[in-house]
Amino acid sequence: MVAALERFHEAVVGGELTHDDETLSRHVLNARCLASRAGIQIRKETRDSPCKIDSAMAVILAYDCRAEAVAQGVLAETEEAWGGTL
Repeated sequence: MVAALERFHEAVVGGELTHDDETLSRHVLNARCLASRAGIQIRKETRDSPCKIDSAMAVILAYDCRAEAVAQGVLAETEEAWGGTL
C-alpha cells in the first residue's frame, strides 16, 4: 500500500492526475498521514471517526492496478485509455 500511495501522490503532485469529484475530495481531506517504518500510509483520524476515507483508498488502489497493467503490457498508456481525470 505504501508504494501505491507514493505512486498516486506523485501523479497528483505532478499534475498527471486530477479529479472533480466532491466525495473523493472530502475523503482525501479526511485521510491522515501516518509515518511508519515501511513509509507513509493513510488512515482515518480515529478508528471510530465518522469521516470516511473509502473513496481515497479506492482511487489509490485503482490507480496502482492501472499502473501495474500498463507495466505488464496489459493496458496501453494512452490518453484514450485513461484521460488523466477521474
